[in-house]
Amino acid sequence: MPDSATTPPATTPPATTPPATTPPATTPPATPPHVERGRYRRSPYLLVSQEASTRKDVYGSIGDHVVRQAQLLRGERDSDTVVIAMHPIGSPAYLPLFPELARTGLHVIGCANRYSTGDAALQMENVLLDLGQCIRDARERLGYQKVVLAGWSGGGSPMMGYQAEAEKPVITRTAAGEPTLLADTELPKADGVLLLAAPRSRHRLLTDFLDASVTDELEPDRNRAAEFDLYDPANPNQAPYSADFLAAYRDRQRARSARITEFAQATLAGFAAAGRPHNEHAFVVHGTMADPRWLDPTIEPNGRRPGWSYLGDPSVANTSPGALLRFTTARSWLSQWSLDTAQVDAGDAAPRVSVPVLVLVNGRPLDIRWAAEHASAILEAWYPGTVGGDAVADVLVGDANPGGKLPVSWPRSAGQEPIYYNHNRTHDPDDAPKFASRYWDLSSKPLFPFGYGLSYTSFQFGQLRLNKSRIKSGIDLCEGLFVNVASPHFI
Repeated sequence: MPDSATTPPATTPPATTPPATTPPATTPPATPPHVERGRYRRSPYLLVSQEASTRKDVYGSIGDHVVRQAQLLRGERDSDTVVIAMHPIGSPAYLPLFPELARTGLHVIGCANRYSTGDAALQMENVLLDLGQCIRDARERLGYQKVVLAGWSGGGSPMMGYQAEAEKPVITRTAAGEPTLLADTELPKADGVLLLAAPRSRHRLLTDFLDASVTDELEPDRNRAAEFDLYDPANPNQAPYSADFLAAYRDRQRARSARITEFAQATLAGFAAAGRPHNEHAFVVHGTMADPRWLDPTIEPNGRRPGWSYLGDPSVANTSPGALLRFTTARSWLSQWSLDTAQVDAGDAAPRVSVPVLVLVNGRPLDIRWAAEHASAILEAWYPGTVGGDAVADVLVGDANPGGKLPVSWPRSAGQEPIYYNHNRTHDPDDAPKFASRYWDLSSKPLFPFGYGLSYTSFQFGQLRLNKSRIKSGIDLCEGLFVNVASPHFI
């Protein structure tokens, strides 16, 4: 499709303006830029391909045909760029974000995966193949030159996982250890990946949702561990929960996940030993909405309503048929939900993507030790205000050169507090002879010190001098300080 008219950037640098000697006039607060919104049209279509398969995991497919439902949302103006969204459940074309993008003039494809009847049999390896088919069709048939993947909520980790496999593939078999077409398929690369409100992965998120009190997967109310039943009013462990209780609860959730994984693997191994390697086993996972964070707002506080979840009352949702992970199969559990075998994880995939940048929007320092080791860059936006999105975009695409410096020292963990640069120390300073650390397992130094901040260029500061050898009270230093700044390759 032809691109809309654009104006090329200026090739000559602007004239240098000397610094003002008087304070600038006060400017009114910035207001959000007005973006015209118009009508858009929604065009549904099908993406059909053939894959030889003995077992049918989706009702209604004919022969070896694999069908994905898609919709193109666009206005009257042409574009060479399309935003593609996919989610493990259903079509994202009806989620509020994507029609709104289309109203602003963007072209959007909401593509569903092959599992049109739900995610009970879903295998993430196939979802990546489906996304590849959508990208290939957008370029080859629809004529788009650039593709941006947009992952909202549960659609985030498949997007990052896909791009990682397209750039540096590592998956050679399914999570169940069976052959997958991913091993022999060259996935078309996208030009960008955006994640919004996305968990790191489905299997990590849902492990935190598992009811730790369940000990019998067939009869969940039998032999329930009462001290870990969040919804039992007689349980002495009530919100706000102690750190010891939370640690024990999380350990039991991981142990339960491991038990189900062992069951799924043993079931498939039994089928194979009996000469029926293509058989599948469907089962119910009871108690999948029991995260302590829904009852205790002091855990990772964010102003949320206690005793409530995105599915309403969590005690009701815990047994509801509409909860995530309620119905699954042995292969789907291993691919989607197992903490030990699932292969699609945004955090693990990001280091294999060309330029993974983590953008933080927050009001206090976070524990980002893992991200600092794996992300190519971290952009701290704090709470940037109504036009913060434009500022972040300008930095990410290189239109603006970041020059901000941290106004605080960034701790490695909460246990380091206080860590501001001049707090009273109760031990030898970090630079003292033979000093190592005040912790056994952690450096004493901050993750990022006060004043830390990078940019796209290098700066050199030199020839700092004052025009007076002695300074008296009442002297305006701004009038007496001279600073020369040299940059060998300023952008």
